[in-house]
Amino acid sequence: MKNHFLYFTKAERFGIISLLVICLGLWIVPACIPDRQTDGSTARNILPDLEQIEPRNSEDAISNDSANSATVELKPFNANAVTANELLAMGLSDRTERAWQSYLQKGGRFTSWEDVQKFRALKEADRKRLRPYLRFKQVIAKMGKPEHDPLAKLSPFDPNEQNQESLLALGLSKRVARNWVNYLEAGGRFRQAVDIQKVYGLAPADFERLLPFVEILDSKAEWAATEAVPEVALPSSYDKVDHQFVVDINQASAKEWQRLRGIGPAYSQRIVKFRDKLGGFHSIEQVQETYGLPDSVYQAILLQLRPSPIFKQLPINQATVEDLAAHPYLYYQDARAIVRYREEHGPFHSALDLKQLYALEPQTLSKMEPYWNFTQ
Repeated sequence: MKNHFLYFTKAERFGIISLLVICLGLWIVPACIPDRQTDGSTARNILPDLEQIEPRNSEDAISNDSANSATVELKPFNANAVTANELLAMGLSDRTERAWQSYLQKGGRFTSWEDVQKFRALKEADRKRLRPYLRFKQVIAKMGKPEHDPLAKLSPFDPNEQNQESLLALGLSKRVARNWVNYLEAGGRFRQAVDIQKVYGLAPADFERLLPFVEILDSKAEWAATEAVPEVALPSSYDKVDHQFVVDINQASAKEWQRLRGIGPAYSQRIVKFRDKLGGFHSIEQVQETYGLPDSVYQAILLQLRPSPIFKQLPINQATVEDLAAHPYLYYQDARAIVRYREEHGPFHSALDLKQLYALEPQTLSKMEPYWNFTQ
């Protein structure tokens, strides 16, 4: 009989009986316990206290915020110069205020309503509420306090030929003078007067004070050549120039550029220097950006220019702040923002990743796109 499939040992029978008893107990016991939820007074007494701590749901919180915002009296304000206290006084949250100030401090700027719409830290309700009062006056810089010597006498100077002593003599602080020299030593160059904004920490007051005295001279010989021949005048040898001569904008030497109408030694050297700092012209229109090149000369040579691939890109995931700042299209604060973001979030994979940096202007992103190398 022990081999019969319905046969159970003593231990198995005991286990089956124990399991049945437990199941029966779990079914009977709850029925014998009084229902303590029939009296809901305790729960009801707790609810008022909870309601005092926080709203019952997110909709209540939103409605409360809206009610508070509706009582705020608004007036026109500059989106690029607004202070933290002013943002809070407009009824914005602490989180929005911090994001707004961080965006400005990193060099970001609001240039139009479209920029405000892209600012994700601002709620839609607040965006609609503030829209009639937004103004977009640009601020040159938002960092550093003027530390200049009010007695410093200014005279015309070339920003590319300065050392720390001469900069201190201009009334700049040691910190700004050091940043200026570091920028030059890293290969950075100022192509036009307003480019002195590239110096990290230069205060708006110092910028405005120095700007009228900035005179950029590539070299005395170059400017002597420029003065010897009027900028829009043709070279004396123009009659011997091959008018059908074609120039590869990224391969031509300075001497080859001089074979074009209106291009003398000064302009040819500037074009080649500018091209080399860029890493090559990705379009013919960039030739027109050469410092001092008259539009009349550019239009005269336009049909003789031929495009070709650029010859150098920036390894964005390897480049240092100084490497990035040396590029003509990037300011020092742009370079710092790129490196900081890379250190916090990891390497960039495409140009789309750079759009996460509020500090970079859309125009800068567009101009720099051909020069990025994301594979190194």
